[in-house]
Amino acid sequence: ERDRLFAAMFHDLRSPLASAANFAQYLTEDDSLEPKDLVEGLGDLSETCSGLTRTIQRTMDHLHGKGPEGELLDFGSVVRAATKELRHHPESRRVELTMTGRGGDAREGRLPVAQVWADPDGGVRALRNLIDNGYRYAQSKVEIVMERDKGKVTLTIRDDGKGLSPNDVDLVFEDGVQGDGALPGTGHGLAQVRHWVQSAGGMVSAKPGPGGQFVIELPLTGS
Repeated sequence: ERDRLFAAMFHDLRSPLASAANFAQYLTEDDSLEPKDLVEGLGDLSETCSGLTRTIQRTMDHLHGKGPEGELLDFGSVVRAATKELRHHPESRRVELTMTGRGGDAREGRLPVAQVWADPDGGVRALRNLIDNGYRYAQSKVEIVMERDKGKVTLTIRDDGKGLSPNDVDLVFEDGVQGDGALPGTGHGLAQVRHWVQSAGGMVSAKPGPGGQFVIELPLTGS
């Protein structure tokens, strides 16, 4: 169990560290940055470092038998937080990320309000894993679609990469398992996604290629 927790922590640190390093390099190499842009960039790096600290503390809490606690939250805020953490992803200059909301009070540029009961930090971590996968495997774009309908909220994350084979769509959620043709990694990310989704009373599934596609369904609270 200890080895699994540390492996999960290392996995969770990888993408934010890569994004922070990429953005730090950008800040130091771009001489045209205005002071306000530099201040904003340093603020982003500070937020990333705070998130890394929370990841380490969460692992230590698990080692001491303190599990994460759920709370009532707006799922859209979790989606936005995950995308913000990865907006300086090393592949972000090559891959376009779009986000669309449907149903409820969604309108152009705004996700629908969707209250769920879940661990917020775990949610950001889970979605960050899926979005990071999209960036890494996409040819040119990653699409995030969040839809509220009939007592549930559905989040679809798809990319225009090769996608999974039909044999891999269920296996990839097993801890330590990677699909055919996977890029170097630990095989822990999608297992963490499934664990968080199930702890929130939902379901997650993958669709076979072409294109990567993952779908999360969560029950609304108070609907």
